[in-house]
Amino acid sequence: MSPGTLYRWETHDRFYQAWLGQDLLGDWTVLQQWGSKYTSLGSQLVAYVKTEAEGLQRLVAVARQREQHGYLLRELLNAQTKAPDPR
Repeated sequence: MSPGTLYRWETHDRFYQAWLGQDLLGDWTVLQQWGSKYTSLGSQLVAYVKTEAEGLQRLVAVARQREQHGYLLRELLNAQTKAPDPR
């Protein structure tokens, strides 16, 4: 899988994240995951899109909806951004 682009939104007790990238076959994929920050409850949705632009449009729609529901953007990582050092 490619590094892709990851967005993560949070409320006090919930999270929602969306990732756009290419799978092992080179197909563009949007992976959406959501759930509780304090339990293992949650779910995910995988959507295949035809182009990177279509995937970015989907991420914009997700961002708009998350913000309307009171979520705050907490993290944005993309292939051009160096990932934070875990140490």
